[in-house]
Amino acid sequence: MTKESKIMSWGHSNGVILTKEILQAAGLITGSKVQIETEKRNDHVVVVLNPIKKQSLAEKYANYQGTPDSYEYPKDLKDWENVKPLGRELL
Repeated sequence: MTKESKIMSWGHSNGVILTKEILQAAGLITGSKVQIETEKRNDHVVVVLNPIKKQSLAEKYANYQGTPDSYEYPKDLKDWENVKPLGRELL
C-alpha cells in the first residue's frame, strides 16, 4: 500500500500522520506504542513500526528473583523504619 503524507512539527519533535488504512494494514490503533527501526534497503531507508505488547502483571514479574527478606527500603524511608509512633497513628 502506498499513501502520501507530510512530516509535521509537533512541539519540539516531528510527526507523520498515518491514515486509517495504513494503521489497519499495520495492525495498529490510535495510541499504540511502537518501537521504530530504520533499515537501509537498496537505495531506500525503510521505517519499520514494531508494536510494543503491553505486558501482563504475571509477565512483568515472571523473572523476579526478590523475596520479602531481600527487600531493601528506599533511602528516604530507611530513617522511618525504626521510629516509634508519637501520636495516634494507625499501625
